[in-house]
Amino acid sequence: MSTRKGEFISLEELIQEVGVEAARFFFLARKSDQSLEFDIDLAKREDKNNPVYYIQYAHARICSLQKELQKRKLSIDNVNGLKTLSHVLTDSEFEIINEIEQFQDVIRQCKKDLEIHPLCFYLRDLASKFHSYYNANKFIEEEKDLRDAKFVVVLAIKKVIKEGLGILSISAPEKM
Repeated sequence: MSTRKGEFISLEELIQEVGVEAARFFFLARKSDQSLEFDIDLAKREDKNNPVYYIQYAHARICSLQKELQKRKLSIDNVNGLKTLSHVLTDSEFEIINEIEQFQDVIRQCKKDLEIHPLCFYLRDLASKFHSYYNANKFIEEEKDLRDAKFVVVLAIKKVIKEGLGILSISAPEKM
């Protein structure tokens, strides 16, 4: 609504315009006592500026990597990936692993404070780290240890994003 212009849009109209998941995310991403400036154009965008799209796209990208592995008849050995992870870690992997480790703390804090918006920000930050990692790395490696290690990290990101979106009642699509 715009009080200056005297325009009001019902929640039903907003959901029809941007979709239920975008509306849900934008409302949940604010403290309950904070005023909300809902940018309809942003909520409809399909790019990195729209946090819902950006998070869902990270999940879909990981699913796409898994499908590419299957297409090439390659597999991932999680046990080997965890065992060899220390041999292939770079600063970006350490940063992502540290971010993943914070997930349970964020959930506990949300529960303690009875606020969900920190989870929204956490998921956006994790998605951002993943997209940077994705753009800087090759994942379908011929060398099995390296491929397994990278996929252990990527599959952990996928799991956290899916669980986090599930808590928000937002889908984690496999393709976009």
